[in-house]
Amino acid sequence: MKLTFTLILICVLVFMVSYPCSICRSTFDSARGLANHKRSKCAQKEAGSITSLIEKRRQDRDRQLAAKVRRLEDEDAAVREREAIRRQSAEAPDDAEIPSCVTQLDHYGLFRTYPDSFPSYSPDKITSLAHLSDSTHFANAQQPAAGSRPWWSGFGTSMKTQTEDFFVPFLSATTYRLMCWFHGGSTMKSLTELDHLVNEVILADDFDKADLQGFRASRELERLDNYQGDPEDIRSSFSMADGWIETSVKIRLPADGVKHPSEESAPEFTVPGLFYRRPLEVLKTAFREASAEQFHLTPFETSFQPSPNEPVERSKYVRGKPSCFAAHHLAYIPKLTDTIQDFYQRAFDKPATAEVLTHCRHELMQAIWLLLMDDDFMHAYEFGIVIEFLDGICRRVFPRFFTYSADYPEKTLLACIKFLAKCPCPRCLVPKAKIGELGTRADRRRRERDARKDSHGLRSTIKRVRDWLYVKGTNISSVFVKRLLGPDSLIATASAFSTRLAQFGFNFYSLFVPDLLHEFELRVWKAIFTHILRILYAYGNDTIQALNKRYRRVPTFGRGTIRRFSNNASGMKRLAAWDFEDLLQVTIIEEAARGRRKARQAAKQGPSQSAAPTSRRGTDGPKIRHFNFETYKLHALGDYVDAIHQFGTTDNFTTQPGELEHRRVKRFYPRVSKAKFTSGIAKQEHHEQILFKMAQAEHNDSKLEKGKSTTVRKPGHTTTAGEDASFHIPFEAAEPLAYSDPMSHYHISNGTRYHLNLPRWLIKHANDPALYDFLPRLKDHLLSRILGREYDGDETEFSAAERAQVLLINDQIFQHKVIRVNYTTYDLHRSQDSLNPRTHADVMVLGHEDDDTHPYWYARILGVFHANIIYRGGDAPSFEPQQMDFLWVRWFGRDPNNYQSGWKAKRLHRLGFIPADVPGAFGFLDPQQIIRGIHLIPAFAYGRTDLLLPPSIARPLNDKDKDWKFFYINIFVDRDMMMRFRGGGVGHKSTREATAVFLEDCDPLDEITRNDSEEEFEDLESGINEGAQLSGSTSPGATQNQATGDEDEDEDDIESEMDEYGYAGLDEEEEATDEEGEEEQLEADGLEEANDEVGPEDGEDDVVDEYEGYAEL
Repeated sequence: MKLTFTLILICVLVFMVSYPCSICRSTFDSARGLANHKRSKCAQKEAGSITSLIEKRRQDRDRQLAAKVRRLEDEDAAVREREAIRRQSAEAPDDAEIPSCVTQLDHYGLFRTYPDSFPSYSPDKITSLAHLSDSTHFANAQQPAAGSRPWWSGFGTSMKTQTEDFFVPFLSATTYRLMCWFHGGSTMKSLTELDHLVNEVILADDFDKADLQGFRASRELERLDNYQGDPEDIRSSFSMADGWIETSVKIRLPADGVKHPSEESAPEFTVPGLFYRRPLEVLKTAFREASAEQFHLTPFETSFQPSPNEPVERSKYVRGKPSCFAAHHLAYIPKLTDTIQDFYQRAFDKPATAEVLTHCRHELMQAIWLLLMDDDFMHAYEFGIVIEFLDGICRRVFPRFFTYSADYPEKTLLACIKFLAKCPCPRCLVPKAKIGELGTRADRRRRERDARKDSHGLRSTIKRVRDWLYVKGTNISSVFVKRLLGPDSLIATASAFSTRLAQFGFNFYSLFVPDLLHEFELRVWKAIFTHILRILYAYGNDTIQALNKRYRRVPTFGRGTIRRFSNNASGMKRLAAWDFEDLLQVTIIEEAARGRRKARQAAKQGPSQSAAPTSRRGTDGPKIRHFNFETYKLHALGDYVDAIHQFGTTDNFTTQPGELEHRRVKRFYPRVSKAKFTSGIAKQEHHEQILFKMAQAEHNDSKLEKGKSTTVRKPGHTTTAGEDASFHIPFEAAEPLAYSDPMSHYHISNGTRYHLNLPRWLIKHANDPALYDFLPRLKDHLLSRILGREYDGDETEFSAAERAQVLLINDQIFQHKVIRVNYTTYDLHRSQDSLNPRTHADVMVLGHEDDDTHPYWYARILGVFHANIIYRGGDAPSFEPQQMDFLWVRWFGRDPNNYQSGWKAKRLHRLGFIPADVPGAFGFLDPQQIIRGIHLIPAFAYGRTDLLLPPSIARPLNDKDKDWKFFYINIFVDRDMMMRFRGGGVGHKSTREATAVFLEDCDPLDEITRNDSEEEFEDLESGINEGAQLSGSTSPGATQNQATGDEDEDEDDIESEMDEYGYAGLDEEEEATDEEGEEEQLEADGLEEANDEVGPEDGEDDVVDEYEGYAEL
């Protein structure tokens, strides 16, 4: 019976076997029947379907090409129209009628072009000097601008009642100020934070200790979280529409050999702990904030025309300060938890491979962005959203994505390309083997021709691979997947930007702009600096120690512009981005070239005891390291020009604001529960933002009245300077200096605490050559200024009778520690240099001689003085005493030894002290003549000498009676300094004519105009780039990749690249973030306490909060 049943079952199963046709879906009983069917009817049908598909794709390409042509034609027409308007405004006579959408030239030669009409509201109407004053030492830096709107005006009428009870929802101003102090500054409270507690909380006029009876911080935070005020009130509940939302994200899991009917049928893994804010609510909140009064509501172009006879140039500037809380946190993204392995094991009865986990991380990021771009956002993207602006006009706003600033790992994650693969760039398909051709014309053409595009074919390819993974169960690392995705370094993940925005013709690859912070300062420059160290190490001897010593000797500059280098710069231990930026700014390439020549000579002479150690293999000899030309970071350098043309200067799309926000969030970690730290950090960020906006309600004028808290000694005690070996005021001595008026050109103290009795002082140093004819030359200088003569370097000598008309009251001059010089930057901001004779003493002034090659003079400040004088000349209006400020200086001279410098020579300008026996080596300077301070780097290779000046009080004691023979002018110390040596700075109106000589000092490539022949450009470029092409083509890695051409990367090369460019140990670094953050904070607090006694009156750097803002990028 069993046998019969088995036979029947087998027969039924055999009968049930069918053979379906994959083309027409017909079924056949036998394989022979299916084969005959395919040879007859379906062959013709399949050929027809393929032909129709090809024709459809051709039509799609034609339509896309036609749309692209129309778009380009529209853009060209718009450009021509704007150029015609600008040309009409430039060529029109003075009495001609100016078009209504073009503004008049302002004081600096700037004008704006609006597309249709003048705007109904412009933030320029409320912009004052306070908004443009960058220095923290300006008196009005913290004061509200005249005519500025109140801080609550953007939040509706209900906020007007909050001016009296500004501390609501807290019960008193005392509690409010205490909570503001707790949420501001450092999490590890230092002595500086203790000063803030005393000055800003305890000493406040409305502080009342009775309000702190029964105080509990947790209860006060609950008041803030549970406050149910007006919905437009920024202090409303944490759970309101613009608050944070906690949710989870689901991703589909593939498995090798596991098939599903569709992708939607694959198992879903839930990732909890996503905290996000709806983008539309963030957008609405941004327009309701007080900072929205700085928004330009009408688009315009700002152009620069120095004079009517000069061409018009375009300009762009965007200012960003983290302390303004202009950045809005959108989401805190959770990591893929370890529970995924348990879920995967239960679902597929096997663990997930490393490739599957990487795929899941990609899927998680895209799923989060799909959640952020919800239906409401997409509706606003297509049809707009109506928002009432500050001028009372409702406008329809269309949210758009322009740039996505991220480091390289995040770019590959969002661009859906493979990390460090054959085509590593998220913007183009340039292969690694061709990256070494950076800077050539072929490279530029390749970037334009092979730009990545989000096309229908690309989306179809990814969809096909995903069907393989989820429907057919194909292995994610199979050769079929690699063959399809490998040529373009794609991955099997669909971009959320493509899914949502492809229908509007948006190419999401254009979002990923170069990143100056991570890709150059922390990667390319670090790799170059590392290679320079290898060259010096190959040369041997003590070159590395000499390099460290030289870096330690480089002087500081500005308030944090160039900081003091560590004892071991070559070690590169725990260096931040600004450390590498400083290393780059003071590195002189001539020294690296000299080291390279010495290394080649040492290689020719054979190995020595001081040569590099042998390879780890032991028998292979010295280990040879080539500079890696096949990295994305090097390739990204070629995209900066296009990115700047399209999106403006790099500060518009740098990741620095994001990194500062990340550091700000890390401060909250010690304060929150480690079990739910994401939600705790989100709440802490929200609390800090609310308290900051509330603090804008009160404009504390006590800062202007009190000045900075400094230790002021009791009056009655005076000190005679010059009694010590050095006449400089001691570092530990205090000289209070109030806040500066930004309208003034300079600011020194009016104190009379430190004075010099000239007769006694000159007798004491009678043999000092620096003081030769000190008093006569001082009177010549003062007399020239009194008579109103133009400054010529004090070459005018007066008679003894004329000098006698200038009387120094009590034969005294009064000495000061510091002078602050205010200046207008190239981008029309007001900034300040704090100068003192001890550390920041070098200045530049406008030259007054017939030299058409260099417009500046340079000097070192030896002393800052003022004198009370009486002028008894016949033309004196009165004999009343008057105060005159002056500087005693030592002059520099430019190197006359046929030294070529400048942009064309590609060398820094070089200076040296004028010998003491040359007339005019020392002199006096009116502080009004100073342009700004300069940063001089000693030419270490030329050493020191004592021939320029015998022992003198003009030198600091630590110079040991020797001077550096030469100094290099660091023209790259900041952007304003570079523009002063480049010419054409918009804000440099007073020196614009004198610095026009720099515009002629150009590289040969810069001298070629657009009208020059293309052949001339190619010939010149080929000659310049010949060396670069050779070095790129001889790279060992390039030869290997060209020979193999395989999409599978060599693991050793990838590990070497990851280690060299900072990608090694990404997971370990991510896990150790919290501990390192606490260590960094402790270290920062220690430095803060160590520098606490160094204040602005000493001309030293302030201890500025790391989120106070930045100007140099």
